[in-house]
Amino acid sequence: MLPFVEQQALADVYQGEGYDGRPATPEPPRYSAAVNLPVTRTQVPTYTCPSDSNTASAALLNGVTFHNYVANYGNTNMLMVSPLGTDTAGNPNRYGGAPFSWTWFQHDVTLDAKGIKLADIWDGTSNTLLFSETVQGKSGDLRGFAWWRSGSHFETYTTPNTASPDVLNAASSCKMTDPANPPCTASTTLFHEYVAALSRHPGGVNAAFCDGSVHFMANTIHLDTWRWLGTIRGKEALGPF
Repeated sequence: MLPFVEQQALADVYQGEGYDGRPATPEPPRYSAAVNLPVTRTQVPTYTCPSDSNTASAALLNGVTFHNYVANYGNTNMLMVSPLGTDTAGNPNRYGGAPFSWTWFQHDVTLDAKGIKLADIWDGTSNTLLFSETVQGKSGDLRGFAWWRSGSHFETYTTPNTASPDVLNAASSCKMTDPANPPCTASTTLFHEYVAALSRHPGGVNAAFCDGSVHFMANTIHLDTWRWLGTIRGKEALGPF
């Protein structure tokens, strides 16, 4: 996306996997590799929310920066283990696909294994979340560390800015000793990684939809509606949100 937010120079420097999604051989350099640090040490203004304080820790992977916008992985968890929990009527919470997915990176042979096209969004682009806000974690907390896979996603399993703890990839990514960080815990074999949409301003989060529109989504949105907005092919009957 960098070329489309006036950052072509950064895009030209970055060495990563090709746009076709096929595994590269040998593996491309990571975001923290020396060749990519001129890019990942850069705070991109377009990806930074004015309500948050910019975070860059020299002690954390050579000063790689944090940002405030993350991709929609759907209504369960990052690994898309479904069903996860129940809806408010007690029915299983069924995974209905998402614009972004873990399987795309793993190159599994599934519907989500390739880049999602507009035609794949059966629920309609105006009813499907694409990106949301997150917070820049403090004191080594890795939420918002968006150059890295586990810092670049959110799920709609919980509502925006929920009091329920996020489930992060490891205990080292969760720093509850800093009161500026939202609640979190480490993933386990039973509770896989998922992160809520988060912000540091009152009332809710700003979210971009697949049709290009941006809406302010209130923390009080009904849980079922929020989960439905996270899917691409759940075929849910959505009302006003």
